[in-house]
Amino acid sequence: MTYVVAFAQTLATKAADFATATEGHHASPSGWLDYAIAGVGAVIVAYVIYFAIDHVLRPREASPDHIKRRILEERG
Repeated sequence: MTYVVAFAQTLATKAADFATATEGHHASPSGWLDYAIAGVGAVIVAYVIYFAIDHVLRPREASPDHIKRRILEERG
């Protein structure tokens, strides 16, 4: 039983050390490549958000045989 308690205390100590460690956390960009990667990622996210909102507001499905029309007609 004392082995279990000692093991639990060791794990608790390691967890506390890990939770308060600052090594490797909050690393700032180290060069132009980091900024370029972040910029490209931001552009992609903005592109996806724009087109997601655009297609939700204006879906552009005008075809009478579109699957959406069949589903809506069956329920209504």
